[in-house]
This record gives sequence, structure tokens and C-alpha cells, in this order.
Amino acid sequence: MTNYESWKQESVASASCSPYGFGVVPRRACGRCGPQRYGSWPFVFVFVAIMGIWAGFNGNTGFDPYPFILLNLFLSMLAGMQGAILLISAKRADAISSEVAVHTLDNTNQLRQLIEANTALTETVAELSREIHKHVCTPEHTAR
Repeated sequence: MTNYESWKQESVASASCSPYGFGVVPRRACGRCGPQRYGSWPFVFVFVAIMGIWAGFNGNTGFDPYPFILLNLFLSMLAGMQGAILLISAKRADAISSEVAVHTLDNTNQLRQLIEANTALTETVAELSREIHKHVCTPEHTAR
């Protein structure tokens, strides 16, 4: 029994017991090598190299003699590159967003502390003002 056959049997056995359906196990297996690998610069460079080799073998005397097939190949390569570069930029945007969120949380905590200190100071000033008012606004001081 090959590795593929044993994997297929495991997938079918676990998927038949799974409440999510048959396609969950293959999706999880593909997810292990998914966007974290496709959206990287090494993937882009390997993709360009493979497509360059393909285009080199598919020149004027290549194995695909139809017109404009090389143009179609380059447009397909461009689409593949766009997908990988979009994944790279999305990962970068996520990293920036998480840094902004941490910075915002730190600022929010600092502001909360400052507001609590300001509230305590305002309450102290209000209490002192009441005490001063009691001493200054007594009947003996107002009769003069």
C-alpha cells in the first residue's frame, strides 16, 4: 500500500465520522502548506523560475505550436504572481494592523490611568474647596 492509498483510507475513515463532511480532511491537509507558503518571496522566485523555464521550452519551436500561446502563458504567469504578491501584502497589512492594535491598547491603558489620576485630583480639589468655603463663608465673616 502506498502512502497515498493509506492517506486516502485515513481521510475517508476520519471524514465519515466527521460531522463537517467529506472535504474537511483534504482541506486541512492542503491548509498545512497553504497561504503561509504561497504568499512568500521564495514562492514568487520559484514560480518565476519555473515559468521562465516553461516559456523557454515553449518558444517558437516549442511543443505548443498554436499562435499567442506564449502570450497566454505570460498572462497566466502574471495572474499567478499577482496572487502571491497579494498574499504577501495581506500578511504585511495584518502585521501592521496587529502592531497598531497593540499600540492603541497601550495608549488606552495610559489614558485610563491618567483619567483616573485626574478624577482623583479633581475630587481632592472639590473637597478642599468645600472646606475652604466652610471656613470663609461662616456667619461671623459674612456679617462684617
